[in-house]
Amino acid sequence: MKFSVLALDYDGTIAEEGVLDPEVRAAIADVRAQGITVVIVSGRVLADLRHAVGDLWFVDAVVAENGAVLCFSNGHSRLLASPPPASFLAELKRRGITFSAGQCIVEADASCAQSILAVIRELHPEVRRAIDIVVATGMTDPRSLDALLAMCGGACSRAELTKIIEGMTINEAAILPGPATGGKLLPFELLPRLTPHVRHRVKYFDVSVGEGRGFVFTSNSNPVGARACSLREFVSALNSLPPAVLDGHAKRGDFACRVLDVFRDHPLSSRIRKVEEQYCLGHIGDLRHARVTLVRERYDLPSNLNVPG
Repeated sequence: MKFSVLALDYDGTIAEEGVLDPEVRAAIADVRAQGITVVIVSGRVLADLRHAVGDLWFVDAVVAENGAVLCFSNGHSRLLASPPPASFLAELKRRGITFSAGQCIVEADASCAQSILAVIRELHPEVRRAIDIVVATGMTDPRSLDALLAMCGGACSRAELTKIIEGMTINEAAILPGPATGGKLLPFELLPRLTPHVRHRVKYFDVSVGEGRGFVFTSNSNPVGARACSLREFVSALNSLPPAVLDGHAKRGDFACRVLDVFRDHPLSSRIRKVEEQYCLGHIGDLRHARVTLVRERYDLPSNLNVPG
């Protein structure tokens, strides 16, 4: 079989922290010299990718914006999806929602999800009609459930959707009821990535699971400190709580169980469980550092990201 096309992700594959190494650029040139077509496939907005890399002539083509934009080295580009309505972008701006618009997709922080869904639900039925499917995962912000349900036309109840989301593991998701699903809710399993994706994995570090599902630290059955609703808040709490509180949780195996229940992260939960076992055996002295190190390694947190501890 002849190898003729090489498709490469950008962040976390050929670039670290957004920077393309000159040696990687040279290696791509060597591959192209052998007659192999090289394509970058990225979720980034095309303009953002150009800003990070400069000209894109060092590859043959770029598939950007999650497959919505195709750009060739000769400068020609083709849209494979519709651009966002100007009225929709204007309303986001009017409401003070920070976003970045590409040729087809709109990027915003996960914390803005509820506000953006409200705009879609309330003001722009043409945007809703353009949506083929809506996917929910275990990391879906509970605050956005009402907006998601409205987009589904009431095909399932809030209680039903909440139960499904809370029962999902980190590698599970569901397509919400709609025309593309025949009005049915379709759960599915996400296949594991073949390569780590630094840019996307870091995003989950700040995703909130909602106040109702946050991690509650306790001492003698009494709450201690603030509820941790994201991994960042969880790590911050680990570095500020009294040693006796951490000791009690570790000896009960609480951290491994709750990381699985709250954050749906099986690999991290398994690693924390091993640390807790080693701590109880007296093989680990600095429990704080061990846990923070696990989170940093699991989420490939860049060196310039401020993580307490």
